[in-house]
Amino acid sequence: MRTCVGTKIEILVKMSVATNTMDAIKKKMQAMKLEKENAFDKADQLEQKLNEQKIVFEKVLFLIFVIIVVIKIITSNCSGELFTPKFQ
Repeated sequence: MRTCVGTKIEILVKMSVATNTMDAIKKKMQAMKLEKENAFDKADQLEQKLNEQKIVFEKVLFLIFVIIVVIKIITSNCSGELFTPKFQ
């Protein structure tokens, strides 16, 4: 009889340990899922910022191009009068 009670207690202890282990695994999985969702949210935010910066870059690049064209037009139409003083 003593062995039977001891065995039942051992089984209950093992079941309790298994339940605690499963609970710990579930909590860890929930934490990992939340971590993954946060990582995806961060990736989305960074992708949006990247797209915004690409637009800014394209606008600045266009302005640089326009400035270069204007400089070329001014220098090609100018016969040097604006840049060299006339002496009489």
